[in-house]
Amino acid sequence: MRSFCVQTVFANDRPLAMEGMEFIAGSTSAIDLVGVSKSPGDLIASLSRRNCDVVLIDYSIRGNGHMEGLALLGYLRRTFPKIGLVVLTTHENPVIIRSILALDVSGVVSKFDDIGHIVTAMHASYGGGNYLSPTIKSGLDEVSDGESRREWKLTPREIEVIRLYPSGLSINEIAGQLNNSWLPGHSSPVRRRRATGCRRRSGIRNRLSTSARCFCPPRPCHRADASRRHDEVAVRAAGRGDA
Repeated sequence: MRSFCVQTVFANDRPLAMEGMEFIAGSTSAIDLVGVSKSPGDLIASLSRRNCDVVLIDYSIRGNGHMEGLALLGYLRRTFPKIGLVVLTTHENPVIIRSILALDVSGVVSKFDDIGHIVTAMHASYGGGNYLSPTIKSGLDEVSDGESRREWKLTPREIEVIRLYPSGLSINEIAGQLNNSWLPGHSSPVRRRRATGCRRRSGIRNRLSTSARCFCPPRPCHRADASRRHDEVAVRAAGRGDA
């Protein structure tokens, strides 16, 4: 009888995480780690020459000149439609999670959850199902039933600013990385309207403050107020066109 085994490629640019995944794969016969990729470019090249069932990808993997974040996930889904995608992330903000799910990924697992959920998500993906780890599911469930999905929608550019901000980059550095020429102090009525719309859609004043400690994990929980102010700056800049 043929044993059940999920051929998996893991994409992550953190050595410790890669060793951890190798340990997980070695501790269960149901996962066959057929490849590891340290960059989006390596991942795309690997999938082009190797068969696999599921890709486990860190949402924060750095592009180093290649696409990353939502753009990378969208490309993988279009180019390799038969391969399951499971996303590993520290983000719990519903704006980001819903944007990831909209790309038809099989599962999203929080790094704050037990590692067993990674295996569960991969099995679900292999079987054609979907899986959200407890922390991710809880974050989505906390959204008020009275809020419309439209209120939570941000543009891809705004979401990329939010994704990059916890890495420690300044707004100017993020703008430079995303090849934007906007300079602080050069505003316009259009940009101001976009900033207002961004804050309204994301509910930045009320909702991001509740997830500040998860948005920027290295910061102590008692500095939530400071984290909230930083998050507001990031999204206001996104509305002006920084990202």
